[in-house]
Amino acid sequence: GRPSQNEPLRLGAIAVDEPTIVGLQARVEGFVERLHVRATFDTVREGQPIAELFVPDWVAAQEELLALIRSSQPGARDLADAARNRLRLLGMPTDEIGRIEREGRTSGRVTVRSPANGIVWEIGSRDGMRVMPGENLVRIASLATVWLVAEVPEAQAGQLAIGAPVEARAAAFPDRSFKGNVQALLPEVNTTARTVRARIVLTNQQGLLKPGMF
Repeated sequence: GRPSQNEPLRLGAIAVDEPTIVGLQARVEGFVERLHVRATFDTVREGQPIAELFVPDWVAAQEELLALIRSSQPGARDLADAARNRLRLLGMPTDEIGRIEREGRTSGRVTVRSPANGIVWEIGSRDGMRVMPGENLVRIASLATVWLVAEVPEAQAGQLAIGAPVEARAAAFPDRSFKGNVQALLPEVNTTARTVRARIVLTNQQGLLKPGMF
């Protein structure tokens, strides 16, 4: 029969909250010496090393800077400042430039780290691959919030409003509830089941909900 107003929705699937997907980009031209993630859906933590890059252009510029720092020639200090600026323009972080000066040795390597807890959504590079500035090494999706795409009976669709509070339970965690809000009613109708789709954003701070869960 027709579901009543208080009858819970029956079916929905967890998906990634797409606006949380971020690309980890190569800010310089270089080579991937080692990629620490190997497959999509691998779990990553904030600050975790994702890739080691080797940047050949940095080495010559660093050698020039160190030679100028050691030089007693007139004008060497101004030239050293120019060399530091060149390294910044080449994408080398300021703290890394300071480390090179303190240690007095060159390094063409940089570690790219995850900006957030989440999962690997897409891998765009491999070991030994040449990468260019702006090119995605990997894309990472945060799981702090997730989408629940729910099949809503037509008879109940009119009761939903954007922003309405929702409480959801997952088959994998029947004793837990996850709270969220309706974000959108999608312009799709399942003519066989007579349902429309609602996109609900759920809070998932513990990361228990994973894409594909019901």
